[in-house]
Amino acid sequence: MSSKKVLYVASITGHITKFHLPYLKLFKENDYEVHVASNGEEFIENCDKHIQIPFERSPFKLNNIKAYQALKKLIQNENYDTIVCHTPVASILTRFAARKVRKKGTRVIYMSHGFHFYQGAPLKNWLIYYPIEKLTSRMTDDILTINTEDYAFAQKKLKAKNYHYVHGMGVDATQFLKEITNEEKINIRNSFHLKADDFVIFFAGELNENKNQIILIEAMKDLVTTIPQIKLLLAGAGPSETFLREKIAEYHLEDIVYLIGYRKDIPQILSITDLYISMSIREGLGLNLVEALMKKVPVIASDNRGHRDIIKNNENGYLIGAKDILALEDKIKYLFYHPEIRKTFSENARNGIEKFYLTNTMEEMKEVLLRKEG
Repeated sequence: MSSKKVLYVASITGHITKFHLPYLKLFKENDYEVHVASNGEEFIENCDKHIQIPFERSPFKLNNIKAYQALKKLIQNENYDTIVCHTPVASILTRFAARKVRKKGTRVIYMSHGFHFYQGAPLKNWLIYYPIEKLTSRMTDDILTINTEDYAFAQKKLKAKNYHYVHGMGVDATQFLKEITNEEKINIRNSFHLKADDFVIFFAGELNENKNQIILIEAMKDLVTTIPQIKLLLAGAGPSETFLREKIAEYHLEDIVYLIGYRKDIPQILSITDLYISMSIREGLGLNLVEALMKKVPVIASDNRGHRDIIKNNENGYLIGAKDILALEDKIKYLFYHPEIRKTFSENARNGIEKFYLTNTMEEMKEVLLRKEG
């Protein structure tokens, strides 16, 4: 049996399996017994014990009282050396539940994937999340942030012992730096019924209001009259799917905009992409942009705290307002009619993005997660 124990906490199991498997493996390789507390029964690699906790993502759900009670009992019984918490509600409950054991030496680490309060956030976000985050920061040994805006804010306004800026959870470079043959590219295009001269725009993300796919569809309605060969591929699933399908039908864009569902072949789709666009209203970081840049695809992105740390305006892409449809249409037309600019963005795409590669973020995270307290 391992001599040390770590508990990873997140509201949903999918968050752990999507972002944290390399870091669970890191703990296993360093002789930790690894426990995960989350809501959801998916299999988790490198996890010795998975504890179901009935977290709700909304802070106002009564089920979170049960979650807190279960979590507090777990933490008091298991004698963890380290607790690492993620996602806002689960992290708030975890830090309250770990107050006593922290005084006895358990180290409590919180990783923010983007504070819900940020420059331009709705007032309700500041009223709900900022006071509770400030309070629970006093119960935290280390806060990790993944963008420069959050890092500066945490240092100035929160009360944890230590603060760290890391470059996200990392992108596995081996998948995205691999070149594919022209024959493979033709096969991928054919799988989407794309013609050789189609101008392909791509975005991958959950279909929801924050990811703002609707503005891309609205733009296509206007652009198809001037760029008839334009195509938009939207990968992902989510609560906005029915609404988006209805809009596509309403604008008669069934042959222009394709909802292609959740995909595991993002690197292959990026290899036949002419332009990647993310118009998210908020992003903690936006590693999907890094994935596009690794494939040397020019980018248009909404100007938010996460995207600003990746996109250098007029160097590897453009930053524009998330709701500015006129600017979006102008930039798409400009890049379509100026292939030399697309070529320049493509040539600059990989400059300075190595810091977001998993090999680098693993070293950054390792320094924090495995650090011994003096």
